[in-house]
Amino acid sequence: MHRAFRRRVASTGEVTRNRDRSARRAWYEREQVLRSNEDSDLQRRFADRAAARAGGIPSVQEVAIDLHLSPRRLRQLCTGWFGFPPKVMLEVTACDSIARELLETESPLKDIARRQGFREPAAFNRFFKRITGESPGRYRASRASRTPPVKPAT
Repeated sequence: MHRAFRRRVASTGEVTRNRDRSARRAWYEREQVLRSNEDSDLQRRFADRAAARAGGIPSVQEVAIDLHLSPRRLRQLCTGWFGFPPKVMLEVTACDSIARELLETESPLKDIARRQGFREPAAFNRFFKRITGESPGRYRASRASRTPPVKPAT
């Protein structure tokens, strides 16, 4: 294998690990990050777009188009507002929504995964664990005594 190719492959893995670390840090700081008081209109529209996703996490490109910005400008703004790039913020917002649903309902994980836009429960589990550091089932079980769940509507 060519040395430059190995270096590029290694750096790609490193970029993924760094993004995962950023996402985990944003997850732990989400109370301050997602609920900041100094919202501009554009910042509120970004947060609304991230939270109102239907059928999965929107891409940075989709959100930028909705906000009439270039992806580069959206990255600059998100980094200034939240301290994290937009991709990380979209993932943390999605994870926050999943976490709330896990704690507020007793719905099976596969139903929550489907409602949140995941085709496979395994992808749902990997996504949630990458951001939070624990599986959805463990997250729900470890916090079950703190929040009484609501029975799912039939």
